[in-house]
Amino acid sequence: NLPDSAAYERIARGIEQRGEFEQVGPGTPARPQAASNYSPGLPLLVGGVFAVAGDDVRLARILLALIGAAAIPLTYLLGLRIGGTAAGLAGAAVLAFYPTLIADAGMLLTEPLAGTLVVGAVLLLLRAKESDRLTAWVPPGLVLGMTAMVRPEYLAITALLALAMWLASARRGGLRPLLPAAVLMISALVVIAPWTARNYAEMGRLVPISTGGGQTVFS
Repeated sequence: NLPDSAAYERIARGIEQRGEFEQVGPGTPARPQAASNYSPGLPLLVGGVFAVAGDDVRLARILLALIGAAAIPLTYLLGLRIGGTAAGLAGAAVLAFYPTLIADAGMLLTEPLAGTLVVGAVLLLLRAKESDRLTAWVPPGLVLGMTAMVRPEYLAITALLALAMWLASARRGGLRPLLPAAVLMISALVVIAPWTARNYAEMGRLVPISTGGGQTVFS
């Protein structure tokens, strides 16, 4: 159990037992690393598992392993859409045997969870681009918002994706090309809004998502 995995577990216990984003429980160092060094998405998910099923870290590990494994068929579907069956199988095979994801799958770490969310978001983006309904842009926005909660750098990537969607349609003229990008971005912001409100109440300033104990602030 790597130190980061153990820290995420303790933060999840702090959320479930005390309603605080802090490291608590067995194994907590005398001077633990600040919980703000860790992104909130994973411990919020694990804290929810603890609240529903009791303090069962094994169940949380199994759930995260299954979510991480879901990236394999999702990658196949993505490759299938982009380059056909061979591309789908090649992408899924690479991911299935990627050493880091195999090593991390049994621990409480963000990489496998974020990987599944990213692939799912890209699939939803491709579906939204083929649709005439503005509501089709809500699901990819929500998934990108969840990804940002797990890995905060994806908040900036979501903004870049929204910009790319707008530029791809800008030649049509008028305000219509802005709407899909706006729906995508607003949907992502809806997911992080509660955490942003919590940060404002705790810190007295606007910090949408932070990690690294202030070394890296995404705003």
